[in-house]
Amino acid sequence: SVEERVGGGTTGHRLVAVATDGTQVVAQLFDGSDFVAAPRPSPDGRWLAWVSWNHPSMPWDSSEVRLAPLLHEEDGTIGLGEDHCVGGGDGCSVGQPRWCGDGSLVFVDDRSGWWLPYRLPGDRLDDPSAADPLVELAAEFHAPDWVLGQSTIDELHDGSLVLRMHREGLDHLVRLVPPPHRRGGVWSLEGIDQPCVTIAGVVAARDDEGWWAGVLGSTATEAQSVFEVPSAVGRPSVRRSSAPALVVPGSDVAVARPFEADTPAGPVPGQFF
Repeated sequence: SVEERVGGGTTGHRLVAVATDGTQVVAQLFDGSDFVAAPRPSPDGRWLAWVSWNHPSMPWDSSEVRLAPLLHEEDGTIGLGEDHCVGGGDGCSVGQPRWCGDGSLVFVDDRSGWWLPYRLPGDRLDDPSAADPLVELAAEFHAPDWVLGQSTIDELHDGSLVLRMHREGLDHLVRLVPPPHRRGGVWSLEGIDQPCVTIAGVVAARDDEGWWAGVLGSTATEAQSVFEVPSAVGRPSVRRSSAPALVVPGSDVAVARPFEADTPAGPVPGQFF
């Protein structure tokens, strides 16, 4: 967990392990940065990944994904071994560390100028240079952490990933499929048809008819809703809506038209209302 401590005119944040056996023991794991977020233990219990950054940077200015071995002590407590940075830092920002079924660690990193997904193989977790981008696009797979807890990446049973991708002023839902042997190489990208123009959350699951995605998002004329998006059969359907009344396009609400503005730094996409 992330623990915030307030006292003596200062506020501190650190990673801790909280006992669940009723003893209320809290063990400090990491206290080496001003801020921490997204602690993610690996499924096999061997590693802990998290995001850290320091004042005066915001997490979208400069942040790091750090990784350390989890130590299981004889007295039942948990500690951390020596930690190291696997992404971000020096003016780069990162987010959403996520462990995959094959033991690899996926995270989003903007070292290229765009927030792209990177993958660190499970057998090279001690080697930051082994993290490779899954795609090379002028697109964003993350957003500023105005609030913590973004979740726009999920893994399917076959090792592919379902993600939100922001491109040309709109959010898209895509699937990244790994190359046959997963060692290097760019993953193939498939678009998934769905109605949302902004997406705040993504989950994916499998059922008898294939796989489906759950999307928390808004359409051009509807408030935020939970959509079920099937992979093959049927159309996206609303499972829960935050506003039961629909607005009438052209009457109650202006529907945006995409456009692109030319600037000295290059084209900038936007929406014109």
